[in-house]
Amino acid sequence: MNYVTLVGRLAETPVLEKIDDDKKITYLKLKIPRTFKNMYGEYETDIIKCVLWNGIALTTVEYCREGDVIGVRGRLENANNEDIVVIAEKVNFIASKGRND
Repeated sequence: MNYVTLVGRLAETPVLEKIDDDKKITYLKLKIPRTFKNMYGEYETDIIKCVLWNGIALTTVEYCREGDVIGVRGRLENANNEDIVVIAEKVNFIASKGRND
């Protein structure tokens, strides 16, 4: 079973891209702090790349900005046999960073 659930802050504001056949895509970088300190007594943060398609991409770009906390449920994919990315199947908007939009 290939299933992953992540919760973290957006490292940057997502941007919607259109590709052939009128498909929409956006790429996220999700910052997830580790729950333990490294050997220097510091907390490290993992940056996880996520790919969102069509409706989920459009909604996320519309409502989310850098610093917002979101939950991503999806599957892992080995893109180009190099980078592992999360293909998002569901996104939950958990908390917005304070802003006056």
